[in-house]
Amino acid sequence: MSTYEWTTTRTYTLLAICIKRPAVTASVDAKASRYVASIRIQRGRTEIIADLANMVKKLLKDSIKLVGVDNSPNYPTETPFFGEN
Repeated sequence: MSTYEWTTTRTYTLLAICIKRPAVTASVDAKASRYVASIRIQRGRTEIIADLANMVKKLLKDSIKLVGVDNSPNYPTETPFFGEN
């Protein structure tokens, strides 16, 4: 499998996080050009996103709702997670 072949053979959602600004984005389309985002307020100098699990859950639900694949086998099978600090 080539480096980029997985982008056409699997259904995926890209997740990106930013720890400095507790924010998470999730791709909505196959070309990763549309995104939904979630952001929270938390104490300064915190090096972890306290509500990350709920943020990701909401983003996945929102992206599925936008794409319109309820009760479909097209749910993401891969979720690459990228982060920056």
